[in-house]
Amino acid sequence: MSVLINATDTVFDSDLSVLQQINLKLQACFAYFSIFDNFIILLTLVCIKHFHSKRYVFLMSLSLSDFITGFLLAWTTHKPSQLLIQCANTTSIIATLSILGATLDRTLAITRPLHYEQVSSATLNIIVSVIIWVFSGLLVLASPVIIPFAIIGFIVSPVLIFSIAIVITLLNVSILKSLSQSSSFMSDERREENKRVVNLLLILTAIFVVCWLPLCITFPQAVFSSEREIQAVDCLTIAQGIPMVLLTLQAGLNPLIYWWRLPSFHQGMKKLAESIWRNVPRFRGVRVDDTPRYPTISVENVPPLGQ
Repeated sequence: MSVLINATDTVFDSDLSVLQQINLKLQACFAYFSIFDNFIILLTLVCIKHFHSKRYVFLMSLSLSDFITGFLLAWTTHKPSQLLIQCANTTSIIATLSILGATLDRTLAITRPLHYEQVSSATLNIIVSVIIWVFSGLLVLASPVIIPFAIIGFIVSPVLIFSIAIVITLLNVSILKSLSQSSSFMSDERREENKRVVNLLLILTAIFVVCWLPLCITFPQAVFSSEREIQAVDCLTIAQGIPMVLLTLQAGLNPLIYWWRLPSFHQGMKKLAESIWRNVPRFRGVRVDDTPRYPTISVENVPPLGQ
């Protein structure tokens, strides 16, 4: 564990290899990009009324976790901290559980539509999202007190994340099979919309696994290698360089996938831009008249002559 702490601090020394410098710059760029585009998504979800429904609760949780992940990983490029890395690890668990929540919501809506309308609600989805955040936050508190950082990073998080990814994949594949069959209670338009959502969840899961896998593979090398071995083979560049860049990139890619796969986000972002354009006159080149305005006197209130 001390090796990992020393390794994390060493990455930010002035004596950095060219590859390490490139890794840090890429991580910073992707982190700031992730902060920006996830902020746009969150603003769209909050400001556009169309997204104020139970269908988008887990998507908001996912976007918020990606936003915080970008912020934390951007911070680590300036000030190294094992706690920040563990927090980023925790937000990744939140992201996976949020995708699982959205998948279960779609599964119930497609396979049991009548039961879904009776049971599911925005309040219930919000409560589940809060439970996800509390559960994941407990991992941060348990790391230095109960469970060693190496155990959480090497065993708990990877096993939990990849187990959830397998469940998500199996559920979405079963949904696609049910959608491919003829259904009398679902219109063609509704079926195509559900297929887009399911494909979106599969793409998000696939990108998450691809970007997370290198970190899970190389993490033991940084944990269980001696400091001399780390310096000899420069495995820091591998264990905390390229995989961290991929993890940061994943958080920034998700909003682009929403925009690509969900037409409703095209319309929502367009409405948001139009709203900002209307409410900020200087963006349109409109001059604001600074001439003081005086109150006008109504003719009915003018007293007759002689009074």
